[in-house]
Order: sequence, then C-alpha cells, then structure tokens
Amino acid sequence: MQWDSYALVQVGRGRLHLAVAGDPPPDRSIRLVPPVDADQQASGEVVIEVADCRAVVTALQSRGVRFLGPAAEPAWGGEVRAFALDPDGHLLEITSPTEQARTFPVDR
Repeated sequence: MQWDSYALVQVGRGRLHLAVAGDPPPDRSIRLVPPVDADQQASGEVVIEVADCRAVVTALQSRGVRFLGPAAEPAWGGEVRAFALDPDGHLLEITSPTEQARTFPVDR
C-alpha cells in the first residue's frame, strides 16, 4: 500500500509503521494531530503487529481492555486491526496481516 502520509519499514521480521497527522481512516474515529486537549485527537499511535489480531483482542477484552470497535479488515484490505486507548489516552492499534498480505512481497 502507498500513501503520502504513511510508510512501512521492514527489517528482518520486524516492521515499523510510520504515519503523519491527518484525517482518520473509516475504521478509526480518532485523528492524528499535534497534541491538544481533546478526546478525538492524538499526536501519534503505537501499532502492535501480532499473528492473530482477533484472538489478541478477545484475550485483552477478557482482561478488561476496551476497544473503540471490533477487530475488522479495512476497506483496502491486507490487515485486520482494532484500536484502543491506554489509561493515559495514547492510541494503540493491534494489527495482523491477512493471509494474502503475508505472501505479498514488501518493496525494499
């Protein structure tokens, strides 16, 4: 996937997702903006890639973590993801690649 506001850096088995401020995608109501006091804004997000997003979300919910919505595949595909806020209000994303994305080569 390619956007002017997003980059994926892959080193070995590790991935770093980078995004700049802008309007949120349809599956996340919180926008990334410079820090201000507002409930629907964040200055950044932490993305945690796991093998099975839905299983991790279920496990975290059983421990009391509240998500902003269900784990789902966004319209552009390639991943399943869910969003939560940590106790300090930092935006967290749990994501896992779809089977198709696991076999798709990443541009280097």
